[in-house]
Formats: sequence, C-alpha cells, structure tokens
Amino acid sequence: MKQRVLIFILSLFILSVTYAFAGEHPGEHPGEEWVEKDRVKEAIKDYIEKDTALKGGYFLLWDDKEGRTLRLKFSKFHKKVRYIKDEGAYFMCTDFISVDDRRLIDVDFWLKPAEDGTLRVTAIKIHKVNNFPRFIYEKDRIKPVE
Repeated sequence: MKQRVLIFILSLFILSVTYAFAGEHPGEHPGEEWVEKDRVKEAIKDYIEKDTALKGGYFLLWDDKEGRTLRLKFSKFHKKVRYIKDEGAYFMCTDFISVDDRRLIDVDFWLKPAEDGTLRVTAIKIHKVNNFPRFIYEKDRIKPVE
C-alpha cells in the first residue's frame, strides 16, 4: 500500500514538473508566424558581419543616451529568440564589447520577414550597459528604466 501511494505521489510530481516547463516563454507565440531560431540568428550574424566589414572592423552603433558612436566588437548571442505578435517582429539579444572602454553592451536586434521570405533587421536597440538595463520588456512592450 505504501508503495502505491509513493508511486502515485511521484507520478503527480513528475506530471506537475512537466506541465510547469511545457508552457510558452513570454513573448513567444509559435504558429504560422514563428521561424526557426537559427534563421533569426543567421540573419543577425550576416548583418553584423556585413556592417563590420564596411566600417573598418567595428560594429558602430549610435548611443542616444551618451550622444556618441560606440565602437563595438561582437561577443556572443543570447539563447532566446522572441516573437512580438503585435509588431510582427522577432528579436534576439547579443553581447558586444566596447573597444574604447571595455564595457559590456547588450544589443537587441529586431527583425521582420521581408516579402522574399528573408528576415531583415529593422531596429537595433541598446538594452543594457554593463548589465544595467536602459529599458525592460513588459507585456511585449518596451518600458524605459528611469
């Protein structure tokens, strides 16, 4: 009897853990609009490589807050791709290192599908500087951090 109760409790635990991790990530809405993460990542990678080649080996990004152009070197992609249904756009975070002062710059790339089916970068936003956010995403909307 004790063994049956233990098996029952263990089964409930496994089901609850499975259910908890099965939900969508916020901002992701799989379906017809959803594209593979690798396609988003590849489109951003191509954009960075082409832009860097045109600009002397640096990714140059205007910083509205500081009023200057940052010279950046690509570091890495973050793991998640998000889809903002209201915008019809995907975004993915990346990390760059500022060449001039070695700060970590978290840059978000926004992409939308073009008529030919490719993904095009439509916006680039500085999300964080040295892990301090300039804005947050709240219900798929950008909210400035003050």
